[in-house]
Amino acid sequence: MDEMNRKLSQGDNEDIQSEERGRIGWKMLSLLMGALLAIPGGWLLATQTFEPGISLSSASAYFENYERTVMNPATRRTAWDTMVTRNYQKYGGFHSDYRRYSQFWGGQQKQPSIRHISKDGKNTFAVSLVFFSKDRGDRPSTRLNSDFAAVFVCDDWKAKWTFKECESSSLRLDDTKHYDFRVVQG
Repeated sequence: MDEMNRKLSQGDNEDIQSEERGRIGWKMLSLLMGALLAIPGGWLLATQTFEPGISLSSASAYFENYERTVMNPATRRTAWDTMVTRNYQKYGGFHSDYRRYSQFWGGQQKQPSIRHISKDGKNTFAVSLVFFSKDRGDRPSTRLNSDFAAVFVCDDWKAKWTFKECESSSLRLDDTKHYDFRVVQG
């Protein structure tokens, strides 16, 4: 009888040990699954809060390409549709609709001259351009200096997901804020 109780007790111990190993296994599996789910979750959160960097060279290349595109009547609509954001199209001052935007750029004698571009923030650049309006009979051609802050957004999912810098071809002009460049320069 004692022998039988000992065997039962050993069987119970083995069952208890087996149960304990099963619980530990499930705990470890749960921890592993939690870690595996946390990595993509953290990555996803980071990509939604991270804004890719915009270099001075990318902003300069954007302006050169933008001005070339917008000055050509055949590609002006492309600039409106793909190089500026909806925000800029709605609230971009005198550019609040395509007709006015096209009239402004069509009234320029030649491509604006870039006097200065410098980084003014994470996605903001201080820009100084010279516009050359056409002679319109009653109004002679004029030369206008324009100083403003250009705010960009990056429209490149690869740059966001890989935490890289935004290329000029993926930049979109989101806003312009006019200010006196001479005050900023001191």
